[in-house]
Amino acid sequence: MAHPLPFIKYVDSAFTADKTRNCELRIQLSSEELILAVYNYLADQFLLIEKYPVANSYNKVKPFEAMARILQTHSLTRLPFKRVEIIPITPTWTMVPSDLFDENHLRDVLNLGIEVNSTDPLGLDLIAGGELKIAYSWPQSWKNVVENQFEEYTVRHFAGVLASMLLRNNKQETILYAHVHGFQVDLLAIKEGKALLFNSYFFQSPEDFLYFVTLVYEQLSLNREMVPLYLIGEIEEGSAIYHLCYRYIRNIHFLDRPGNSSIPDGETDSPNLQEHALFNLLHPYDANY
Repeated sequence: MAHPLPFIKYVDSAFTADKTRNCELRIQLSSEELILAVYNYLADQFLLIEKYPVANSYNKVKPFEAMARILQTHSLTRLPFKRVEIIPITPTWTMVPSDLFDENHLRDVLNLGIEVNSTDPLGLDLIAGGELKIAYSWPQSWKNVVENQFEEYTVRHFAGVLASMLLRNNKQETILYAHVHGFQVDLLAIKEGKALLFNSYFFQSPEDFLYFVTLVYEQLSLNREMVPLYLIGEIEEGSAIYHLCYRYIRNIHFLDRPGNSSIPDGETDSPNLQEHALFNLLHPYDANY
């Protein structure tokens, strides 16, 4: 079985297989794509980044079957790594205060506002110094794919990674962050280091996107002239979404990834990697995240 070709690839010219023992392998999974990165946290350097489609690809197999094919045939999965981290992107998550949460009722908490498959595994991520938790589920089929490839791995939901980084980034201001991936936007409003709101919304047009952003401003009584909007992820300054938002929210910026991690150059057909792209995946190593 041939290994699928990534549609985006960045690789350090000095990367060789014998360097992986001191590296971390990160794999971000979603129903649309699989992205993997090799990170040398001793040098704070990313050595390899590859992105693969898993939806409507490979003769229209199911996403988890495409994930399995990519990982089963990839040379990286046969190499030793110091650590393997899985970052699932799923809509089945919620943020709760730690002091109001009982881990014995994790599935009940999720089922309050989300339809969770009874067979899907559950997880819990601590954020903001332990004050908040992200409760989530991810597909059993994805977990099976991962367990077939790795004896040991850790799982951190994308919402937990995102919230941890943004809450650490903001201590004084009131800011609204919009994290875009595919046709989903995750909106996190923070005031003086405290989360005011964190929700995900699905949109089909720039107008939908603007509606959800302005809705959050209105719900939280935030001044659109004063409270800035920071954009992260799969969005560019020249996009229709950006220009529409700029008409209504003048204080708008792109947020660079934290840290100064080295990013490799892209191959000939790979676009330049924006400083705000792959925010969840390309974070510097920090045991407190």
